Amino acid sequence: MNKKIKDADNSSMAQNLEEMKKLGKEMEQEKTGEELKKEDGLTQDPKQ
Repeated sequence: MNKKIKDADNSSMAQNLEEMKKLGKEMEQEKTGEELKKEDGLTQDPKQ
């Protein structure tokens, strides 16, 4: 799992299932736009 990736095979954020699971867990921890406004008075990043 710790092997180095030289070039991405595609344009996705994850190269394999393990990376996808890790990213999913990280995203679960992110605050929503409403939570940012209520707790910190911040705004979320603009949609791209």
